[in-house]
Amino acid sequence: MARRVKELLRHSDSQYVLSLQESIAISYLRSMSVMAIVACHFLQYLDSRWAWVLNLGVQVFFFISGYLYGHKSVTDWPSWFCRRIRKIYLPFIIVAIAFTPLFYMADGNKSLLTKSIVAYISDTQWFGGGYNGLRHLWFISAIFLCYITTPILQSFRRVSTLLIAVVLGYGVLNLIYLQYDVEHFSPLFIYAVGYLSCNVGKPMRRVLLVGFTFVAIMIVCHIEWTQIVDLQNFWSRLFHVFVGIAFSMLFIEGASRIPRLRVPGVVHLFDRYSYPIYLVHHPLILGSLTLMRLTNHLYINIPVIIIMTAILAVLLNKISSKFNYFFAL
Repeated sequence: MARRVKELLRHSDSQYVLSLQESIAISYLRSMSVMAIVACHFLQYLDSRWAWVLNLGVQVFFFISGYLYGHKSVTDWPSWFCRRIRKIYLPFIIVAIAFTPLFYMADGNKSLLTKSIVAYISDTQWFGGGYNGLRHLWFISAIFLCYITTPILQSFRRVSTLLIAVVLGYGVLNLIYLQYDVEHFSPLFIYAVGYLSCNVGKPMRRVLLVGFTFVAIMIVCHIEWTQIVDLQNFWSRLFHVFVGIAFSMLFIEGASRIPRLRVPGVVHLFDRYSYPIYLVHHPLILGSLTLMRLTNHLYINIPVIIIMTAILAVLLNKISSKFNYFFAL
């Protein structure tokens, strides 16, 4: 953790330095998010409505990504994109290639197998293709779309205050009057808010904090449980977008103000392995390869899945590191 913080602080192309306390706050936030996502999928298997609240962790990940990259001023975009591909795409494709044949053997659907392989290799699974058990990989398509917008966001960083005011204003207008479908736009919206919010002055940042929190409270007061669990519902999507942003802003602002805040070992582990955990846990819980039916006792099945997730996450991290080293040569 300390080495990663030092790298962030001394990064050669960083213009807006991430403070140590902010970095620690983000470590906690990332750890909480991955735990929420894992819990979400356990509850989804158990058909609990609380699953659709805990899946806010995905929105938090988009915000964190934008917030972190908003603190950097990139000059070599080809190298930046290559590093993102090695970091994000390689572990993802390893998981897709490893699990897809297993799903085929379990389901026996050859046409779905072919469609899924094409979708995963091209990273277009968000738009169609994929097995139940690997549906969570839509996130990889979405985050790469966010990365593509990063050069544009950086070029407009000098007018971040104006842009983020427009973004927030549009969000409120859409909430009250327009009510457009925000499904495929929401990751870009959240990423842009995270990116731009760290490039505005403290007064404007407080305005944003209050503004997004106010909108989030409005939605929470308005929405009903039946709308939250219906992910195709307009209010459900707005709930996840604005509550995810507001929670991220409030947590970073609040936690970074705690004096002498430290990162305990368990938080450091979840922070370090958050992405591998995200990739490997889902097939063990949902889909035809689920281990939730391993025995008739949840108190046995759930710990087994957690242990298997930890083992696979560490293994995936080691394999990905080998590939990263090879392609970086």
